[in-house]
Amino acid sequence: MKKLFPLLLLVFFLALNLQPAAAASDAPLVIVASVDGPIAPAIQEYISRAIDHAYLQNADLLIIQLNTPGGSIDVM
Repeated sequence: MKKLFPLLLLVFFLALNLQPAAAASDAPLVIVASVDGPIAPAIQEYISRAIDHAYLQNADLLIIQLNTPGGSIDVM
């Protein structure tokens, strides 16, 4: 019996790992990228990375929130 218990325990933990993973939530994935300050080349890269991240995460929505007085015309 003592030899059977560790084996049963191992089988139990293996069975737990084989269960399908359930979604944590059915809510849509929304990613928010906030920009505060003038538009500069670094902000352009930040927004580009936010778009790539939303795409890779298969996000349902990407919000780009801008609080800026303007900035470089080339970047805009």
